[in-house]
Amino acid sequence: MDRLICTDCDAEVGRDEVACPECGSVLTTEGAVRVVAEPSPGSAAHTVTTRTAAAPPASPPREPAATPPPADRTTCPHCRTSVTTADLVCMVCLHELSSGRPGAPGGEALRTTLERDATLLRLTFTTGEIVVRPGQQIVLGRDPRHTATAARLAPFDNVSRTHATVGLTSDGAAWLRDENSANGTWADGEPVPAGQTRAIRDGSVIRLASDVTAGVRLPDA
Repeated sequence: MDRLICTDCDAEVGRDEVACPECGSVLTTEGAVRVVAEPSPGSAAHTVTTRTAAAPPASPPREPAATPPPADRTTCPHCRTSVTTADLVCMVCLHELSSGRPGAPGGEALRTTLERDATLLRLTFTTGEIVVRPGQQIVLGRDPRHTATAARLAPFDNVSRTHATVGLTSDGAAWLRDENSANGTWADGEPVPAGQTRAIRDGSVIRLASDVTAGVRLPDA
């Protein structure tokens, strides 16, 4: 059987050695070994010098690239609601979105107009406020795919992903409907049967599940 010899100190090394046990020379990078072939009968021994390159270092795993939001959508920096890039004010929290946008009308001016000329329904939860405009209805729940209120209600595990819907008619009448929630919906202490609608007014209190409450403000009602 062929023998392996360290080229630096002529010590015999094992086939699985990565460094010479005598002199410490690295055998798999810049070091080398001599392959000494055992002579067959009637022939002279011969030596072949070879080098074994080390395997290249493994590349660190790449983190998956973050999926960018659609080009026509962004996120409200105040309540994290998904909004379009054309929106000047977030319609959930009325936060100004147009600041610094070249050529855009003043978002503050638009917000003032909305507050002055429209009857706005406001629901005040412990996690923040939800605003409903005339002619609008908003799903209350924890599912960000189906409701813009997920940022407000996500902390409450007992609220269904699509729990209830609140709306405001064009003439200023507010209403609440249960969407077959798991833990129920109440308006002013009265349960709202699944799929049915109850009127709410300024000063009403709505409750989702056992303890998630919101005060109702409807100043112009």
